[in-house]
Amino acid sequence: PGEKNLSGDLSHRYPLPRNAVFTGAMSRFSEPGQSTLKSLNLLIILSGPEPQRSMLHKIILKQIFSLRYTCVILEGLPGKLKRVDLTSNVTTYSHLPSADLRNLLLSAENVICRSGYTGIMDLALLQKKALIIPTPGQTEQEYLAGYLASKGMFLTCSQDELDIVAALEDLSDFSPVFKLPEGDFPGEELENLI
Repeated sequence: PGEKNLSGDLSHRYPLPRNAVFTGAMSRFSEPGQSTLKSLNLLIILSGPEPQRSMLHKIILKQIFSLRYTCVILEGLPGKLKRVDLTSNVTTYSHLPSADLRNLLLSAENVICRSGYTGIMDLALLQKKALIIPTPGQTEQEYLAGYLASKGMFLTCSQDELDIVAALEDLSDFSPVFKLPEGDFPGEELENLI
């Protein structure tokens, strides 16, 4: 509840039922920690419905080969565990288990991903510097991207405006401000409801 939230009007615009409980940011990852991997300049996480996932993938592939940075692209294709080294510094994975994804996130200096709520909670918990891109036509993602950018938590751009080189320059000068409520995980109050 209150100003320190990740959902804005999505959960604060209308009166809630009396039995509603704000749970805080819930993530599959535990608190921030250290990665066992060496530092990674950029992690790109693709997700969401087709054809938009593939459309963003194509936009990224057109730009990624000119980068001199270390980059991992997680293609968002569950059911496959395939790794491909596109160049000496760009690697793709079709999908990764949560522990491996957490390790990559912790090692990444910068992240580019969708502005879906689950990803936003993961990024906020791990306090990662990120450019979030709403899936076209998903109004809740468009709203969240604008809302969280206005709060200084993330940078945002539309899918069609993505320029990875410019994004990395913007991210290098960006210092995110994560104003999260104390106790990001459901407490005793939620446990009593379950």
